[in-house]
Amino acid sequence: MLPLPRLRSLLLILLLALLILIPTLLYLEWPPLLSLSPHLRALSQPIEFPWRTKQQEYDYPDPDREPGEDDACPFDPFLAPGMLYFGTSANETRWVPFPLSESAYTPGSLGLLEDLDQEQQLTEREMQELGTAERLMLGMAEGGGEWARGKGVLFVGSSHDRNNVQNFCDAVGGVHTSWGMHTGGFCKLARLEFTIVYWFMYGIPDSESYDWHAPNEPRPITPARRVKEVFLPQMEQVGLRGWTPDLVVVSSLFWDTDHLFDKYFTHMGIKRPWEQGLTWQEVRPSVPSLRSLLPPSCSSANPLPQVRWHQTSSSSLLSLLRSTYPPLTPLMYRSRHIRASNDKGQMLRVQQLDMAWRAVARRAGVRVFDWGGRLEGYTPYYDGNQHFPNGPATWLFGEPGQRSATGHNLHMLALLQRVLLLAGGSTLLLLSIFFRPLTLSTSLPLPPPRHRPDSAHFESLFPPLPGSAAEERTRAENARTVRALVGCLARGDCGENQSSVVILASPQFGPEIEAHNNPDGAWALSVQDALDQLGYTYLWFPSLSSALPTYVLFPDLVRLVLASPPDVSHCFASQDCIKSPSNPLGPPIWKLFAFSPQGSTDTPLGAEWSLSPEEYGTGARVLGYSIEDSCRKVPYVPPSAREAHVYILGDRLSYWYHRDFAWEDGVLWGLRDAFFLEVSLVGGLVNDTRWETYWPPYMNNYGLMAKEDYYSLLSHSQVLVGSGIPANSPAAYEALCFGVPFINPILRWDEKRPFHRESWVTQHDALKHLEPPFVYHVRKMDGEGLIKAVRAARGSPIGRYIPANMHQSALRQRVSDLVETDWRSKAQEVLSRRVAAFESPLFEL
Repeated sequence: MLPLPRLRSLLLILLLALLILIPTLLYLEWPPLLSLSPHLRALSQPIEFPWRTKQQEYDYPDPDREPGEDDACPFDPFLAPGMLYFGTSANETRWVPFPLSESAYTPGSLGLLEDLDQEQQLTEREMQELGTAERLMLGMAEGGGEWARGKGVLFVGSSHDRNNVQNFCDAVGGVHTSWGMHTGGFCKLARLEFTIVYWFMYGIPDSESYDWHAPNEPRPITPARRVKEVFLPQMEQVGLRGWTPDLVVVSSLFWDTDHLFDKYFTHMGIKRPWEQGLTWQEVRPSVPSLRSLLPPSCSSANPLPQVRWHQTSSSSLLSLLRSTYPPLTPLMYRSRHIRASNDKGQMLRVQQLDMAWRAVARRAGVRVFDWGGRLEGYTPYYDGNQHFPNGPATWLFGEPGQRSATGHNLHMLALLQRVLLLAGGSTLLLLSIFFRPLTLSTSLPLPPPRHRPDSAHFESLFPPLPGSAAEERTRAENARTVRALVGCLARGDCGENQSSVVILASPQFGPEIEAHNNPDGAWALSVQDALDQLGYTYLWFPSLSSALPTYVLFPDLVRLVLASPPDVSHCFASQDCIKSPSNPLGPPIWKLFAFSPQGSTDTPLGAEWSLSPEEYGTGARVLGYSIEDSCRKVPYVPPSAREAHVYILGDRLSYWYHRDFAWEDGVLWGLRDAFFLEVSLVGGLVNDTRWETYWPPYMNNYGLMAKEDYYSLLSHSQVLVGSGIPANSPAAYEALCFGVPFINPILRWDEKRPFHRESWVTQHDALKHLEPPFVYHVRKMDGEGLIKAVRAARGSPIGRYIPANMHQSALRQRVSDLVETDWRSKAQEVLSRRVAAFESPLFEL
């Protein structure tokens, strides 16, 4: 029986816990209660965060943000200054941000205009270095997209949204269902249980009595009644009752400019030069009725019309959506597009209303989905209504839209989780104080605990987070890792290296990396495996900015942070990211390492703080990778048991049209004919081009293969023929490990010294010094040389071959050296040299 004072304390603590828990549950799960209490309504207001984010350095200076204003959203590459990259097919359409490093804009660094390579295009790796977004839509179209499992998006707008959703649905293989052209519909991707719903609005009229607005359309026409009487009942009929979107995208522009205001001008007898567009009062009023905007002749007492209409209606629409769905559901505003014609000043009106929407969105904490803005200047995408066919505009719509759906409001969830964790931690702390073992004197030692909590007991107190979807698995794994770390620190039984933390702050890392035939994935997976084998604690984050809240929880335990080069440069330039007098808990620059697949050394501390997978001659620290563990799981196939296959490297049909593709069709036809009926050319191609009928007829295409099938086909082949791209493909190392010789195309060479290997540019430069029978080097388009190399390789079979630096043990040693090096001392040396030489930039240790 507890003593009465102790019992009272316990009851007080439980009461405090309930006071914290109940409002949180109401806020998260019962949105209708918002209408009953202004206090709960206040909880849905945007939260002002005190730290700056990466987006602020990238974003255009536009009316969405005042100078110096902070923004709580993480970096979005689609908001960065950049340009469209179209590629050779619609699904290659990308928004590529411009570089931010100072060296990229050094005068004269690019040479003379006449010397530029007019045909050169960015490679995928170069685009990733610039911060181009992960290709979520392409992954979904090719059978991936686990991040979207069970998720949903709602578009509230017009035929533009309907058109985009329909095209997106076709591109990813979904099934589209329409409720009527001017009603709505939805797209369902059954294999992922992913749903996109769209609602059609007649603009945002504020009264059902406007018989002059949309006179041929069925009523109701106001947003509130359409939601209640049309959309929600329709969703219930198709089995979507209770469906809650993970993202809502809203827009109302063209029906307002082309119908509502057009008819309003006619009805009210307003005549105005089109160059004037809308008035301030029509865009920004204070009374929510168009009737208040009568011309001066109708109200002689007030020659200026009563103010503020469209923004009030926009705000009402946002409030309607927030009351329809849980208040934490992310909202976005889809901005305007450019029109092909300015008939009646409609282009100007759309721009005016778009600016008004942006101001409303900014005040309401709603991000801007600037899809149409990214098409500006590309006149093929200008027309009367922007009903573009399935093509580049579809992929430009799909990629930023899906990225927004993956993590738009995570900072809100993270904040609530932190509040709950702090509340729970405080409760446990109070419990530990009130129920601590009693002692006679502070000088006497405490008695030993009667039991020591084992890991099973700890897991029962802090069970793993639920969820098996790919987008949740990262958070679940991080939570499990942190629990294990906290538990072992509390018990004092951490394993070797377990208390040393490495933060992997790049989208290249994660629990489900596709490594086969993927250089960046193979590198990232190898580093993760080495950290795991060495016993280090590591955590995954998509970016450096998203890792900062976790870093400040235990900064002294974090040994290194691996991030993309732009992230490292950005953090160093931000006093709210890097450790500084005003930000003492930020990571010091010497802990930040650029994880650069191309070996870029544009880092604040120089080449030693840049990591690369191969030796590129840039001075970057070669961390390397290994395919040994995955390769040895595949049994070695003796030469006598192999198929008569010559494997052509390259898994995308667009490679066949790339400037670095090593063999024209005539060369590969000649290769097949040279061994006619003796060998077969094989490969695994996916058609990522706009052409649907062409496939290389000289080879047997196995299409998209699972990793096991790919390994089986490669290990049973006699030769692997490189195609020139992708550069430094891990397939070459995998083939050698399977006992399959590799033919390495020489893409560029010195004509005066054709055998000088240092001047060669090959598909796999790390192997250009390796000799036959392992690697054969053949110049680009040299058909005769290719035939001779294949014949020599088939006649000289090899066993397993793994270069010394590619063994897993060698990688473990390099990773261990990286983590255990005293980088602070090295940074101190760099700082001392710079101070002595009056060089910059300087930094805080």
